[in-house]
Amino acid sequence: MISDICAFLVWPGIVALPVTLTQTIIPQLHYSSVFPSEWYDLVPRSMESKASGSYPSPLGLSLGLGAVVVGQFFMLLYFIYIARPTGKNKALQTQKGKDNETSSSSSYVAIQKVGARSYELKEGLMTHLAQPEGFVMLGSYLIGTWMYDLMPSSYYSFHGSINWYHVILQLLLQDAIQYGKFICMCMFICMFMHIEYSLLCMLCFLL
Repeated sequence: MISDICAFLVWPGIVALPVTLTQTIIPQLHYSSVFPSEWYDLVPRSMESKASGSYPSPLGLSLGLGAVVVGQFFMLLYFIYIARPTGKNKALQTQKGKDNETSSSSSYVAIQKVGARSYELKEGLMTHLAQPEGFVMLGSYLIGTWMYDLMPSSYYSFHGSINWYHVILQLLLQDAIQYGKFICMCMFICMFMHIEYSLLCMLCFLL
């Protein structure tokens, strides 16, 4: 029950920063009250601004990267809660030939017959946070495209609030692309490798 509640709270935690700065219930937390007006633009950047060579305000970029950090924080909190050792059961002992394998009991349900393999939580967290493709490369890409005015002009405007309709459409589009890639992959396997089992897996996955 607690795990379900925590899982439900992950998404509100991920969007906590942008929602907090754009809400109007508590005016003191609105971005217009938190940041000076000179730090952001209410109108999209014009071609004259781009031609003049002036860089856009880094506030929007910083808030975007900050939203990622806040989202990662809540996601990692949930992962730590799920992956924590429960201490309710003793380590499972399995004998395979001459080797002994020990799996520690954790709060999540193991899919292996002998239980989940031993997992070092600290090592897993460090490995995740140290991935260069997740933070260094993506961060560099976002910084470069933002500061060199390569984003659409409307991205630099703070006017209005979150358009939840567009957010939902973007999420649905992303899911459609992911499903489309999976279906195309399965169709390629079925047509060129004549493996009927892959088609069955595809149908089971969609259902």
